[in-house]
Amino acid sequence: EGAALKTDLPDPASRDWQGVEEKVLDILKKFAATSAASHRLWRVMGRYYELVGSATSAKEMWLKENRALLQQDWKGDRDLFRAIVESSKKLVDATLECDKSGASSLRYHLKGILKQAAANFEGDEGHEELRGVLERLEKAVE
Repeated sequence: EGAALKTDLPDPASRDWQGVEEKVLDILKKFAATSAASHRLWRVMGRYYELVGSATSAKEMWLKENRALLQQDWKGDRDLFRAIVESSKKLVDATLECDKSGASSLRYHLKGILKQAAANFEGDEGHEELRGVLERLEKAVE
């Protein structure tokens, strides 16, 4: 009780930790280069790059996740649509954290998703949330 949590993991500031981190990233990159790469892998890599503070790389991964989700049969599938909304939020966050390059094309990307989603999800909480994400992006780049 009250004792510090003991772990076999190296100290995050150590050279050993950097080695572990590099190996994990190498494994993720190897998966990304295969046909096994799916929206789930891009999400994991996006989270990884968020954790290490690389907004530009995170932005790229969120875009890949978003595109991979859109390639699925998501129209009419509320769970997939929610995943697209969450991915879009992460993508906008990363874009705004970067130099905002690509914000204009991202605006059109989100408008396209909203238009396609309207038939099945207009009035849905996710649709409204995605509209809010688009509005936040538009205000930030004005």
